[in-house]
Formats: sequence, structure tokens, C-alpha cells
Amino acid sequence: MCREILPLFFIFRHFVYFCRMKEETEHDVVKEHIVKVSKEVFRRYGLSKVSMDDLSKAAGKGRSTLYHYFKNKKEVFEACVLSELSVIMHEASLKLQKKAGTSYNLHIYYSTKLGGIIALKNQYQNLLEDLRLQPEIFGRLSKILMEEETFALQQLLKWGIADNEIAPMDEGELVFLSNALVTAFRSFEMEMALQDKVEDLENRLSWLINILYKGLK
Repeated sequence: MCREILPLFFIFRHFVYFCRMKEETEHDVVKEHIVKVSKEVFRRYGLSKVSMDDLSKAAGKGRSTLYHYFKNKKEVFEACVLSELSVIMHEASLKLQKKAGTSYNLHIYYSTKLGGIIALKNQYQNLLEDLRLQPEIFGRLSKILMEEETFALQQLLKWGIADNEIAPMDEGELVFLSNALVTAFRSFEMEMALQDKVEDLENRLSWLINILYKGLK
């Protein structure tokens, strides 16, 4: 009897697992669709002029479906901005090359990142003002993206140390330095990109990186 029940138990367990995986996949697909179409709505009208009704109509979903995934329009907006910024960060990370050198990697990473931020700001005219009026969203996004950026900087610094290009340091010093660099470049990005001070951006970026790089040797 037990021998007959055991195979049925495993079949049932795999069936339940399959159903859960399918539900999770469908959940992600619907959520990604909502975020994708909502980007255009926010781009055109800005956060303050958009309602959950606008977003549900754009997504072709009922309000109840939207509230199943997001508590309010601010959560949708945050997901949209995080999606856009994550793409920029990912593209910048892909430009890093192990044997290219620390100076090159710093420049290509931040040049790509700044270019992406400026393009995003130009595309979404209301983005900066919306973020200014939502400091809690800006704070959460900054924390998430800071972790990604710190990881990328730690990686390129480790490459530089391994190649004897920059002075060796222990793990604690590496973490401190990468966080300090992220903070420094965040200030630069706020000044240059977000405040429309983009004149001669590449030369200013190169100048800043050269100063930092000389201090790392």
C-alpha cells in the first residue's frame, strides 16, 4: 500500500511546485507589463497628474488588479524609476574590463552612467521635480543603487590591486574607499547632470578621475 501511495505523493508534490512556479511567472509578467506601460504615462504627465485609474487603463487591467501589485501610484512610480536606473547601472557595469586599467574603468563606468542619467532626465521632463517632491522614494532608490555601484567599484579596485596598478589595501579599506568614491561621484552627478550643468562634461569627468586615480597609486 505504501509503495503505491509514495509515487502519488511525489507526483502531487511536483504538481504543486509546478503550479506555484507558474503563478510566480505569471505574477512577474503582469507586474512587468504594468511597470512598462506606466513609464509612458508618467513621462507624459508626471506623478502629480496621474491616478491609479490612468495606470489601470494604460495597462488594460482593472483597478483591483493594479492594487494587487502596488499599494498606490507612488509605488508604481518608484518601480518605474528603479527599472530605468537599473538598466543604466547594468549597462555601465558591462563596460568594465578586467585588464583595461583603473583609470579607464572609472571613466567608462561614470561616463556611461552619467550619459544614461542625462538621457533619462531629458526623456522624462517631470522626473527630477517628481523625485524632489518624494524624498522617501529618492532615499530608497539611492540606497538600492548605491549598493550596486559600490559593488562595481570594489570589483574594479580589486582588479587594480591585483595588477599592482594601485596601492594594496585590506578589505575594510576597500569597502571604505569604494563607499567614499560613490559618495564623491554622487555629488558630481547631482551637480552636473541633475542641475543642468553639463557643459564640457567629459573633460570635467576626466579631470576628476585623474585626481582620484593619482591618489590611489
